[in-house]
Amino acid sequence: PLALFLVVAAHLWAWVLPWVVFPLALHAGAPALAVGSAVGVGAGLSARALLAARFGHPWWSVPLHPVAILGLVGIAVRSLAWSRAGRISWAGRRYPARSARISVEQS
Repeated sequence: PLALFLVVAAHLWAWVLPWVVFPLALHAGAPALAVGSAVGVGAGLSARALLAARFGHPWWSVPLHPVAILGLVGIAVRSLAWSRAGRISWAGRRYPARSARISVEQS
C-alpha cells in the first residue's frame, strides 16, 4: 500500500497537477505559479509526444494523457480496495486475498 500510494502520488504530481494548477493560477492572478505549471504542462506534453512518436500512438492521445493517468489511479485504488476486501477476480476466476495466499504458501 505504501508503494502504491507513492506511485499514485508521483503520477498525480507529475502528470495531472500542472493541468489543474495552470488555469487556477491564471484565474488567481499568480503569474509565477502559472509559469511554473505551464512548464510542467509543456514538459508533460513533450514527454508524451516523444513516447507517442516512438511507439506509434495516435497524436490525439497526447493531450489526453492526464485523463488516462486519472483512469490508472482509479484502477489502482479500486484494485487495492478489492485486494483488501478479498474480492479479487479476473476473467471469471476469483483469487484469494494476499493474506490468504501467504498463509497457504507458508503451509
